[in-house]
Amino acid sequence: MPALPFVPRLLLATLSFLTALSVHAEGKPRIVWTVRDMPPFSILEGPRKGQGVVDKMLALLRTDMPQYEHILSVANRARANQMVNNGVLTCDPGMLWSEERAKQLYFSIPTLGILTNGVVVRKADEAELAPFIKGGEFDLASFIQDSRYTLGTLVERSYGQQIDAALKQAKPNVLVVHHGIEATLSLLRMQQHQRLTAVLGYWPELHYQGEAAGISLNDLSFYSVQGVPTYQMGYVACTRSPEGLQAIKDINLTVRRLREGEVIKLYADWLDGATRDAYLKAAKGFFNE
Repeated sequence: MPALPFVPRLLLATLSFLTALSVHAEGKPRIVWTVRDMPPFSILEGPRKGQGVVDKMLALLRTDMPQYEHILSVANRARANQMVNNGVLTCDPGMLWSEERAKQLYFSIPTLGILTNGVVVRKADEAELAPFIKGGEFDLASFIQDSRYTLGTLVERSYGQQIDAALKQAKPNVLVVHHGIEATLSLLRMQQHQRLTAVLGYWPELHYQGEAAGISLNDLSFYSVQGVPTYQMGYVACTRSPEGLQAIKDINLTVRRLREGEVIKLYADWLDGATRDAYLKAAKGFFNE
């Protein structure tokens, strides 16, 4: 039987999720885990399906927490943000901390250090964008004040506190916010057709999506954002309820064991050459609590 296309499978997964909520396992608390297609963290399609960093970390968490019933639910960031506030114990295995989110969710200890988001531009546009490229970094704050250009982003995704704060100052119509499925890939394709000047995101994610779609990576350049640290921490976040707090306590016990070895290696395997070496060196200081 041929596989269903992604959209029907997403609808089927949602229906399965709703059905599962109505049949609670007796005496065993349930965690609904929200996941989305976001290589190299979660991979829902293609030959490396289930091989993402968060995919593997979540598998380890589930194995190490048999006292819970674990359910996976595919949801984009906007839908996931709704789910963690709907009263059902829901956790997201890959979230950035922010003051605003911390008022609504319980956060685990840091699970993983990752490269921060940056900006991808077409090499053909670099000469025109030279005023925004300084010392190998991209002056995002100035770029989003220039209404001649556009920047592709994803709906309700956090890019880290500093970048999020900068985006709030963007001039009207500079930000192009994608709400759909395969959003990162769609933004890259829009850029290829010169409908976007730049795309904001994680380089490993952009690299994977572009390569899988046959986009020539030799035609693209990635720049870190000026003034933003090289690395940022990822967390597990759960519903802000007594059940969510207990889940976070249990998750922390597992994370302390996983993050010193397995999780760092899982992420490092997606990096190349000098970037990987620098990451492994920096990782030794990620979790000095």
